[in-house]
Amino acid sequence: VPGRLAPRQPRAGTTMWPVNTSQGTNSEPAGHPQAAHPQAGHPQAAHESAQNIRDRRAASFGTQAAAYAEYRPDYALAAVSWALDPVRDRDQVRVLDLGAGTGKLTGTIARLAATPQWAGRITVVAVEPDQAMLTELRRIMPGTTALAGTAEQIPLPDGSVDAVLCGQAAHWFNMDLAVPEVARVLTDGGVWAGLWNLDDDSEPWVAD
Repeated sequence: VPGRLAPRQPRAGTTMWPVNTSQGTNSEPAGHPQAAHPQAGHPQAAHESAQNIRDRRAASFGTQAAAYAEYRPDYALAAVSWALDPVRDRDQVRVLDLGAGTGKLTGTIARLAATPQWAGRITVVAVEPDQAMLTELRRIMPGTTALAGTAEQIPLPDGSVDAVLCGQAAHWFNMDLAVPEVARVLTDGGVWAGLWNLDDDSEPWVAD
């Protein structure tokens, strides 16, 4: 459901489009009780804040960066194209893959950039906080600009991108800090979209 983004200082026309690509596996979704709370009786429950637990879990993927790159599903070209539809008419579309991981979504954006309808108009930059994931991304896509950074402190200038896309990542963000940061780097009328691959229960082995 499209909706207005409401940063501390709103930028005119900025929109957010949540997208489910409906294939593959998913990590803990936003609002999942395990994302904010440790298991009952866990010794850390009394000592660690919900945000600390979230931060620790968000930083846990790097130990499996190579496996993540090999086995995580890609994102559908049609879903990414749909997410970018609000800025389709711009001469150049600068896209930020925020929380890029090993570049699963970055790669789909790059493939979309090579299609006839987008050829020569899309450029992509990836931002990822985990050094191991970032190293894997740079190994796989050496020609892509890939920067260390977080959703809460995006290492880009004001108004520098037309779209911010997040693949399987936005539920880890501290939205109080991330929303104004995303609004800061977006141009007026830019778009912010979150994409998630979800379990396909029509597949018997998944349903089981």
